[in-house]
Amino acid sequence: MIILLNGKEINFSGRKVSDLLDFYNLDFQKIVVEKNGFLLSRDLFKKEILAAGDKVEIISFGGGG
Repeated sequence: MIILLNGKEINFSGRKVSDLLDFYNLDFQKIVVEKNGFLLSRDLFKKEILAAGDKVEIISFGGGG
């Protein structure tokens, strides 16, 4: 299925938001996810189902000094 991830169309075969995060090897504790304009709480990452045409934004927090 085609979804829009951070402004780019991608073909993703996973089913849940957590599958997408695992695919990109992202730490659930260091990111924020918005799906179709709604901010998702971390406890929803493994429950929230993705569908064709969904718009997902992933913002990661980086450290620095």
